[in-house]
Amino acid sequence: MTRSLASGAPDRQERYDHLEAVLGQDAAPAIYEIEELTERLRRALMQLVAMVLAHRHHQPGAEASRTIGHARALRAEEPPGDFLPARGHLRRLALVTQDLLDLLAED
Repeated sequence: MTRSLASGAPDRQERYDHLEAVLGQDAAPAIYEIEELTERLRRALMQLVAMVLAHRHHQPGAEASRTIGHARALRAEEPPGDFLPARGHLRRLALVTQDLLDLLAED
């Protein structure tokens, strides 16, 4: 059974499918998709942050600390209601999610 990005242990392919839906060359999510993907990524961010910290024994280093700070700041922001700002916010969430996944891949 495949889990969603925000659940405890999503599979690798599903993580990247979500990112492709936001960042891919042909990505053009509709407003209802933006809202759904935003919520999934917002829920997943703190889980990924916790995973990065656990893998690095709570000593993340400078690059990981910056990425974690950025993830926390984006997670704290209220998603915009208008289409274009909401799409931009979603892309920023996807980029920091990708950065966190890259940090995990390094470990």
